[in-house]
Amino acid sequence: MAATDHRGVVLLSIKPRFAEAIMRGEKRVEFRRRPWKSDVGTVVVYSTSPARKIVGYFTVTFVQLASPDRLWREHGGVGAIARHEYRDYYAGAAVGVAVGVGAVHRLRSEKRLQSVTGLQKPPQSFAYLDQATLSRLHALS
Repeated sequence: MAATDHRGVVLLSIKPRFAEAIMRGEKRVEFRRRPWKSDVGTVVVYSTSPARKIVGYFTVTFVQLASPDRLWREHGGVGAIARHEYRDYYAGAAVGVAVGVGAVHRLRSEKRLQSVTGLQKPPQSFAYLDQATLSRLHALS
């Protein structure tokens, strides 16, 4: 298992084009409007509609809270998002979150949310998962 297994696991709902960019290694930073509260070492990627499947997971290399302008200056070039979309996403926000994408693990086949996590519905933003879920994902990648 990965060295980050003692840290938390978070499930993120991500639009399909961004989820695929992460899986292909093109998106090296995921931008979020709000931070999670625990020390997270792994992010499970749930690709939202129309896919509605877990596609893989990645290790977290850093989490940075800063103004959206600063995050764009530092990470916009590896975020796989257009500047106008980024501005729309952070409209009205004083602080944003940049999550560094480390080692990416794509599942051999995409999985339904409930079959891996037991959750009936995907989170609007994120949900905490347990280590047993991460172990199941290791076996599927």
